[in-house]
Amino acid sequence: MSEKLRTAAPQGPVGSMGKGLVWLVTSFFVLNVLALIAAVVVNSFSTRWLGTWLPAGFTGRWYGSAWTEFQLDGVLNRYSRSGAGSRGHFSPGRRAGGLHHGSPGFSR
Repeated sequence: MSEKLRTAAPQGPVGSMGKGLVWLVTSFFVLNVLALIAAVVVNSFSTRWLGTWLPAGFTGRWYGSAWTEFQLDGVLNRYSRSGAGSRGHFSPGRRAGGLHHGSPGFSR
């Protein structure tokens, strides 16, 4: 008894158009998400951006200002002195009774 090899039936023009449409819509969506992220990044470095494709100038002072205002030096120093970054001892659930206080299945 010999078995015949089954091959996939040809899909015709509608099947290939459907695949093409799915790829087109997916590509359009991904392109829009990437464009949105790029616009946010460019805007974060801009001095002023109104009515043109690109901002009038670029600066990093917003990040410097935020670094100073939120005292990130102290935060990073405390984090590195605690050893949390190198030994993995940081656990948000261990502070003040834990995050899961009162949740079923979690005990202190």
